[in-house]
Amino acid sequence: MTKSSAAHLGPATVIFALYHALTLISDLETCRQNLRIYRARPTGNNLVRLLVAEGVFIRDLGLGK
Repeated sequence: MTKSSAAHLGPATVIFALYHALTLISDLETCRQNLRIYRARPTGNNLVRLLVAEGVFIRDLGLGK
């Protein structure tokens, strides 16, 4: 991205990009916590939590439907 094209980004675009980045970071943190919990106690319940968290992360990346 050149300097002139970056100047044309509106404030709404910047806010959306920051929000999206923070959402991805939050989703990754949730996945990390659930993985740690699952490794400590590999139960079906903990596996479901981990898979749901990973699904949310994949969806937020835009790879899911």
